[in-house]
Amino acid sequence: MARTKVSDDPDQEAPLFEAMAHPFRVAIRNELRKENGLTVLELRRRVSAAYEEIDTRNIQFHLFRMQVAGVVRVAKGDEKRDVVTLLRDISVTVKI
Repeated sequence: MARTKVSDDPDQEAPLFEAMAHPFRVAIRNELRKENGLTVLELRRRVSAAYEEIDTRNIQFHLFRMQVAGVVRVAKGDEKRDVVTLLRDISVTVKI
């Protein structure tokens, strides 16, 4: 996957860091990397199995934070269920 710097403007970068500033959000991203376009319920099940139990209200909160930053999209799918799509794969690289 290609790496792209978002911007040199902290006002543009900060929301992306915030969007990924929780272990559940990283777990959500990791599950969407494996299979993009999961329903909220399937995503909740996978995050709960891989990391820690998360309830529907809690995952919806984290998805909202990620959606506001443009990291994911949550939209009605074919079966009228909310489907989550990873739009921007945000990772942090640390140089030592």
